[in-house]
Amino acid sequence: MAPRPSRVQLFALGAALLGLSACGAGLSARELAATPGWFKARQKEIAGQDYPDLASIPDPAVAVQDGPRWREVEKELLAEGESIAASARAQPAPAEDPAAATFESEARGAVENARPK
Repeated sequence: MAPRPSRVQLFALGAALLGLSACGAGLSARELAATPGWFKARQKEIAGQDYPDLASIPDPAVAVQDGPRWREVEKELLAEGESIAASARAQPAPAEDPAAATFESEARGAVENARPK
């Protein structure tokens, strides 16, 4: 069986790992802080276009109350509803066929008779 490491050895190992991770974090933070050239060039290209000017946003109350537009939308929806109602698939299903009902009852009876008792 291998001897157990002493507390001093474990403490030294932990301190070394902590130091290495701190160095790695410092190096990566320095690399992340450096802004790439392509990003700087793109920033200059779109300067002043970050967010829309609040004055250019349309008033929502006016946009909702656009009567002629909503009347046109209503006409389109009503026309679509009429075309759906006129479709053959929109018609009610026919009443149940008596032959199908007879077949179903016979099939159920055959299944019940086939079950072990």
